Amino acid sequence: MKKISLFSIFQFILVIVTIIIALLKFPILPPQIPLFYSMSTGRERVVDSYMILIIPIVAIIFLFFNKFVLVRLCSDNELVLSMLRYINTAIVILTSLICLKILFLVT
Repeated sequence: MKKISLFSIFQFILVIVTIIIALLKFPILPPQIPLFYSMSTGRERVVDSYMILIIPIVAIIFLFFNKFVLVRLCSDNELVLSMLRYINTAIVILTSLICLKILFLVT
């Protein structure tokens, strides 16, 4: 039986906390929120409020993809294992910060 790393536990908890906060803030969100800050001002920038859940979903997809790569392709290479752990942690932290910043700015 393989031991679950602290990185995996931290990543999972952070994604779950982000989703819980998004769901708790969902009733007080305006009907449309600015999500695409790289677009010019106007209609391209705002989306329906339920689209805020795309950010944690993308983090989960990256986590599962990197875990698949980790287990299937690189299980014997310690350098790649270590790099993917740190990349996953960075992805989770950044997506959580982005999601929480948007949530707290618009509410």
